[in-house]
Amino acid sequence: MRSRYSAFATENIDYLETTLAMEKRKSFDREATANWARSSEWKGLRILAVRDGKETDKQGIVEFVADFCEKGQFYQHRETSRFERREEKWYYVEGARGALPVHSDKTGRNDPCPCGSGKKFKKCCGAGENKRT
Repeated sequence: MRSRYSAFATENIDYLETTLAMEKRKSFDREATANWARSSEWKGLRILAVRDGKETDKQGIVEFVADFCEKGQFYQHRETSRFERREEKWYYVEGARGALPVHSDKTGRNDPCPCGSGKKFKKCCGAGENKRT
């Protein structure tokens, strides 16, 4: 799971595709995935729960939250993913997910960034917003 998060953060779309279960690759939207990875500023990954997934297991379940900013808005992508071990490699099979804004009010430029970085919003997730003249 951590390696797939890192692939999003580094825009390694080839890795995301090759770690996807073979039967899911037909529906993999490479362009949309690349656009999401490129347009997002990835802030961190938190693993909430893990079931199975050890070296001797055939499958594993991972629940996680990935924090990211997109177009000046902070989001948390929460997903419960299922992986399967096939021929000594782990593959992403499916997941139940959703990405929701963390707050609904517009964050002020000089407010602390809601992503928790400790920076002002204008120097962090808000850096890509259009400047007012």
